[in-house]
Amino acid sequence: MENWGVGGLPVAEYRRRRSRPPTRKRYADLFDSAPVGYCMLDSRGHIQSANVTAAQLLRAPRAALEGKLLSTFVAPEDEAAYQQHLLDCIERQLHT
Repeated sequence: MENWGVGGLPVAEYRRRRSRPPTRKRYADLFDSAPVGYCMLDSRGHIQSANVTAAQLLRAPRAALEGKLLSTFVAPEDEAAYQQHLLDCIERQLHT
């Protein structure tokens, strides 16, 4: 008789699947379904991609966000802090 694991899978199959490294699709699914808004930006602050939560928070369809400057969604009083944070991120990227 075969031992059964989680999700109705045999134990051996469950362990085999768990031992595989996560795939690119798995990471994309995690990005898309995260409860926190995430945007991937280029070095100039243009949105390359945004997850579902970010699109909801920014009140725009995901496709419409691509190519827009994230700074257009930043309150004027927070613009300087945002620009400094973007520069700090770019600087760290150059040193890694």
